[in-house]
Amino acid sequence: MKKNNLKFFYPNYFSYKLIAYVCLSLAEHMKSISFKPTVMGVASYKDARVAFYKDAIPPFLKNIAYRLFNNSALSYFAEYRFNKSVDKGDIVYLWPGSSITLYKNIKKKGCIVVRENINTHTAYAKKILDAEHNRLDIKQNNIISKDMINAEMETQKYTDFTFSPSPLVSQSLVENGVSLESLLPTSYGLRKSEILDNITRNYEDDNYVTVIFVGTICVRKGAHLLLDAWSQAGIHGRLILVGSIDDNIKEMVSAHLSENILHIPHVDNLKTVYADADIFVLPSLEEGSPLVTYLALGAGLPSIVSPMGGGGIINETEGFVIEPHDQTAWVNAIKTLASNGSLRRSMGENALSKAKEYTWDNVGKKRAQLLEEKLRVLS
Repeated sequence: MKKNNLKFFYPNYFSYKLIAYVCLSLAEHMKSISFKPTVMGVASYKDARVAFYKDAIPPFLKNIAYRLFNNSALSYFAEYRFNKSVDKGDIVYLWPGSSITLYKNIKKKGCIVVRENINTHTAYAKKILDAEHNRLDIKQNNIISKDMINAEMETQKYTDFTFSPSPLVSQSLVENGVSLESLLPTSYGLRKSEILDNITRNYEDDNYVTVIFVGTICVRKGAHLLLDAWSQAGIHGRLILVGSIDDNIKEMVSAHLSENILHIPHVDNLKTVYADADIFVLPSLEEGSPLVTYLALGAGLPSIVSPMGGGGIINETEGFVIEPHDQTAWVNAIKTLASNGSLRRSMGENALSKAKEYTWDNVGKKRAQLLEEKLRVLS
């Protein structure tokens, strides 16, 4: 059986981290009877140069290219090279940042176009973020413009199928004109090495607990709501915020920092952070399916998350899923988990068990099967 070429294009610099890491992990594990995946990025660090990956800018020209040209010119060149590599009948898998022109050119060639929607639709996200920043009366960083929304709407016209990593992303897409039939509902994942099944924790009631928040400390991720809930809960423990702080809430966060609210700007190895924690929290207002939540499953941590922060993978057996603005429920959940060791244990065990469903090999196989099913309908 002849395999279909499944050609990923990631219009950014590649490293084996964050979204580039997701892209490479999916390409590696979507290899199947039906698909032969390859990936092209603009340029890369050495850690991303695996057998199925190719730089648009050859490594020996990279340093010169980045000195002579701006990012816009380099992205244009990368799209040109990717477009030249695509043939009629290929299945093209475009990642956020790909231009409308590339979508049009690929579609003209007679290719099936697949898109990755990492977060909720830009129009949906804008409503949420504008409302919260207005409520707080603070300046918003990285404002979603009308041009960004229009660009996403335009790319929808040339997309055959869209991978959606969570139920709320799917909801946002349908509300903004994407047909339900074209959605491929799925998830993200984690490495097998990120399943930490040998951690010893103290599960005594009312034990001093360590609670972690991992990610950019910003309004979008509900950090301000968490700080208020933590202060009201008044438990015996500490909250550790791991990540950079957005400029517009630095003053707010600094006012809360104390001996039981700590900030770690950066760590090289998140495993140690998760291994030393007792509870994971993420009250996000807008997300896709955050990788940090998968790591919480893999570390066997009970979670307190918003529906966005839960990413469609946390339910009542692994923790509490609470609307981000329900301050009373957040305070009660923090108090409950902090005081109830047996509940932390049972939720943590459930989390660790569920993590095994979300290894990249399982996620990649599921994505390949979803796409195969859609292609069979077309043929």
